[in-house]
Amino acid sequence: MNSGPNYSVPAQIAAQGKVDTVFWYNLSKISPKDKGVASHNLDELPNQTLSELPPPFNMPELVVFEGIYSLLFNRLIKECLREGIPYIFVSRAALTKQGQWRKPLKKIVGNLLYFRWAIKKASAIHYLTDKEYADSGDKWNVNHFIVPNGIDIPYVCKTEYNRDKIVMSFIGRLERYQKGLDILLKACIIVKKLLVANNVVINLYGPDRENTSAKIAKGVERSELGEIINIMPPVHGMEKEKVLLNTDVFLLTSRFEGMPMGLIEACAYGLPCLVTAGTNMEDDIKEYGAGWCAEVSPESVAEALKQMIADKEKFDEMGKNARTMAKKYDWDEIARKTHEKYRTYSKPL
Repeated sequence: MNSGPNYSVPAQIAAQGKVDTVFWYNLSKISPKDKGVASHNLDELPNQTLSELPPPFNMPELVVFEGIYSLLFNRLIKECLREGIPYIFVSRAALTKQGQWRKPLKKIVGNLLYFRWAIKKASAIHYLTDKEYADSGDKWNVNHFIVPNGIDIPYVCKTEYNRDKIVMSFIGRLERYQKGLDILLKACIIVKKLLVANNVVINLYGPDRENTSAKIAKGVERSELGEIINIMPPVHGMEKEKVLLNTDVFLLTSRFEGMPMGLIEACAYGLPCLVTAGTNMEDDIKEYGAGWCAEVSPESVAEALKQMIADKEKFDEMGKNARTMAKKYDWDEIARKTHEKYRTYSKPL
């Protein structure tokens, strides 16, 4: 649950199921129970073919692939092409310039051998933001549409802020490059004295994969930032809600994103946010006055941290603005917009 799609895919399916007839074929041997949506996995349907699905899903009007770089999609894609069934990829930042530089050798080989062809044959690419599309371009497939992820707006929200300190939280994968945590550490070094003087605490919540926690902790120790930055275990559910409600400012300094669900969720709880342009949410944050924006550089993030401290009396107002912004991403509205786009590319039964 530390990965955005593990939240957004079940949520999207649940919302889409209110306006369309949806079958969730999960190409693994797990069956997520989130949102009460039925998930059918490889234990039930091991052949990875549409033909084994129950009618009418054995000849669907449209197939939507959540993500791109999975070899498990191959058999289904070939079946779609053979039977004349349109399919769409939800890119989730994989086709951006930055996304292509993540595990680049595998992607270069994969694109040459198969994936570029499969992407070209798709009816369209579903991008989550304008910037994700701009960073991907038309070279993959000229047909595309843009509909964002959604959010379930919580009943509770932030109402009181700390007076003697500023608590900032990052919640997500502890990836130094994509999430820009190396940039954050360098920014903190630049304004260390100011952060300490204003009792700023930055908590980084996330799973320890490939020894990432230890690597970041080593960077914190080497930079003598231990009194500012804390490495914390991942949080979910009610524990995550508690963390958000005890946070003053949500932090995301990513180099690139598709659409950061954790950020939108934080906004829905009424948290002002400090973000980089790489989050793809810069325009929204600026338009609604919901926080502070920086370029993807330590110097720019340091300036945003300075401004955040100067604006600490405005946290309440900015938090309300953030919650207002989040409401436009309500899942039911997103599902209706997605339905109209899907109808454009679907094949009538």
